[in-house]
Amino acid sequence: MSTLPLPEIIKIIKQVPENVQKAVKKLKHNSVLCMLIALDKPKNFKWSWIYFHDEDVPFYRVSFPQNFSPLTSPKNKSSLWVEISYSKYKKLNRKGLKERVIKSLIEVGILSNEDGVIKTEIIDMTYAYVIYDKKRRENIKIIHNFLKQNNIFPCGRFAEWAYMWMHDVVLSAKSLAEKINKNEL
Repeated sequence: MSTLPLPEIIKIIKQVPENVQKAVKKLKHNSVLCMLIALDKPKNFKWSWIYFHDEDVPFYRVSFPQNFSPLTSPKNKSSLWVEISYSKYKKLNRKGLKERVIKSLIEVGILSNEDGVIKTEIIDMTYAYVIYDKKRRENIKIIHNFLKQNNIFPCGRFAEWAYMWMHDVVLSAKSLAEKINKNEL
């Protein structure tokens, strides 16, 4: 069972047929840079998350973790979760990104200069969203057939190369585990 993204599992297999390599290169996805911003004071945000579609704002979504649970921030502190998309079609200039994000958060009224950013942490999610195109199904079939011929069974969002909610991933893993246990593969 493999939950690795299809491009990553194919990279580590030594002998991959050319048609499979070509199919993998045709798969498309978006990436997301997630920036966690810790504030030195409590701040009561009235939103759970906000989406931004402005060209001059570097992020597309801002979430407010303490509105999901007060345990997500230390006492007398608060935080934001900022998501910035990029891909081979939409390049991301990382130079000065932290400063641009904070400046934009102030400009859109989420932060003020007095909020006191004490830490930022960045997580780069190379595979964040699968892009569906006309050749997706055909390419996945080629890759999955190759993997199954080699007793590798894809499971989960990026191994199946599908947009899946968390419950879909759990059901996928459960179904595959049941098939393995019953020798149905």
